[in-house]
Amino acid sequence: GTMKHYGVTKRYFQHFLEKKKHVKDIFLSELNYKFVTDFEMFIQQQNFLNAAQPCGKNTTMKHIERLRKVINLAIKNEWIDKDPFAKFKVSFTQSNREYLSEEELKFNTYDFKKVTESCPVPVFGLGAEKTPLQLQALQLASEEINDGARGVVFGRNAIQVKDPFAFQAALCEVVKKGLSPQDAVLKYDLKDQ
Repeated sequence: GTMKHYGVTKRYFQHFLEKKKHVKDIFLSELNYKFVTDFEMFIQQQNFLNAAQPCGKNTTMKHIERLRKVINLAIKNEWIDKDPFAKFKVSFTQSNREYLSEEELKFNTYDFKKVTESCPVPVFGLGAEKTPLQLQALQLASEEINDGARGVVFGRNAIQVKDPFAFQAALCEVVKKGLSPQDAVLKYDLKDQ
């Protein structure tokens, strides 16, 4: 993750040099406070790298922080004498995130097909609450796959059973091979406690 983020900052920096400074590279000694503030404004105003909109203040500050770390390394190695960030203050905007209501957190598999059909990326079904019978858990998995899920994520339904290995083998056959839940229960001799 960290290297990827530095790569994005590097692309913004290269784009800034080409579009605003009309150069491909600069000497470290050319960096100053104005350069840093120009780069900050450039990031906030640019809409490139397939972004839906320009970077917000906090994202811009993350890019500035990454540049600052590279400049600090140059200062420590005595590649430059003065710190272009000496007068620059990195400031973030406090965000007050709203939490989902209990109603919004409720998830019905009734609408699951709509979710999988409208989502551009693969969706996995969740195991939800512990079902009383292993057959019910396998039926849930089968329904989620039939509704377009690319796989399932089961916790307690796969582990809190008499024979977790047998249940997981049955679950794999239901999800990957399309075996019916009833046939999976019979094939793996699943017994409820």
